[in-house]
Amino acid sequence: MSRTGAFVAAAFAACALASSAAAREKRFTGVFQGEGKTCGGKLTIKAKTIDWRNPFETCRPARYKIVEQTLSVSSFRIVYEVKDRALCGFAAITIEYDPRSPDDWTATGYRSKADVGREGVSKKRRFRCKMEKLGK
Repeated sequence: MSRTGAFVAAAFAACALASSAAAREKRFTGVFQGEGKTCGGKLTIKAKTIDWRNPFETCRPARYKIVEQTLSVSSFRIVYEVKDRALCGFAAITIEYDPRSPDDWTATGYRSKADVGREGVSKKRRFRCKMEKLGK
């Protein structure tokens, strides 16, 4: 292969790697509104921060790490581990919905990462709200 051919092949490979890295970096984002005395407030998920404000908990914009992600035809669930605990009372926040009923979102904040996904977690250790996604 000539030097020019090798350079062109390397350039194409670099572009392919860059585009696949960009695809991995695309994050789910959205603004969700809760209603009622307990859940009235807003959950905002941005590319690098999560922010949940409601009558009982203020989670100021905090960095997160996605620790679980299920995006399929039959289920949608993302678990965010909150990195800046001084800004947020939750160790983890989940957002999920049933794709057959996409207007019904559920957000859950957990005091401990160990409680995520466990059955029977007391209300003192988790905060769960039905939400509506704004801006569809």
